[in-house]
Amino acid sequence: MLQRKNRPLFLPLHFVLCIVFALGGGVYKAQNTSYKQFWNEFQFTHPLAQRSAIEIDLGSSFSNTPEERSRLSVFTQFAGSLQLHQFLSAKWKISYVGSYFSNSYVPEIGQREYPEIRLSAQAMYYFNKIKNITATRGRLEYRWIENTAGKFEDVLRYRQMFKFTKSLNANYIRAGTFFAFVSEEVFFKVPTEITGPDVFDRNMFTLGIGYAFTDDIQIDVDYTNEFAPRTGGNFMYNALQFNMNINNPFGYIERIFHPQVKP
Repeated sequence: MLQRKNRPLFLPLHFVLCIVFALGGGVYKAQNTSYKQFWNEFQFTHPLAQRSAIEIDLGSSFSNTPEERSRLSVFTQFAGSLQLHQFLSAKWKISYVGSYFSNSYVPEIGQREYPEIRLSAQAMYYFNKIKNITATRGRLEYRWIENTAGKFEDVLRYRQMFKFTKSLNANYIRAGTFFAFVSEEVFFKVPTEITGPDVFDRNMFTLGIGYAFTDDIQIDVDYTNEFAPRTGGNFMYNALQFNMNINNPFGYIERIFHPQVKP
């Protein structure tokens, strides 16, 4: 019976990886262009009702260039998003996301200046939430990307992620807890003129470690390998990340001005 319970996680993962290699195997042999980058993201989550919450994410990214080795050589992107979460049960969470991406003009790495507006809907399922958190997430994205003529083209993309988080010194993540995590995410898109003819968009592997300062404030440092196979040449991004997650930020602001308010 225990073996049967594990199948919902490993069978979808095996199925997704088979699709990845089937669709992307022909372009993995193309020439690779690699960049070293630094990403950061700050997440602010505030509960609205018993089973809903709102989240604001702000992030930016930097990259090296062929002439400069530092990950902070050039500023490449600023991003902001607003998310509405609905917790249907202990295992299911549904989210609706609106995002804006401002991409800088960086000809050294072949990036043009263009904005992107993105609307997404996603569902996250938790297989387990005690000490070892195992979850999968499916996200459908509707993207509007500005082309070289100044017009927005729409792109449809689907993402599937599997994530495993382990609390290292407690039964669950709380104040004073170290935790580690690993995730794998694959991206599939509809072929378009602006994003190219490839159906398999990219693969993103992340490995990280974090610490919970309080029950509501966490930071983590990650390494991400993002591989984007393309017919004319593949791109690989090796990124270091710093992320901070603050839950109930308005409650902390209130306690600063009114110390008598309890957490």
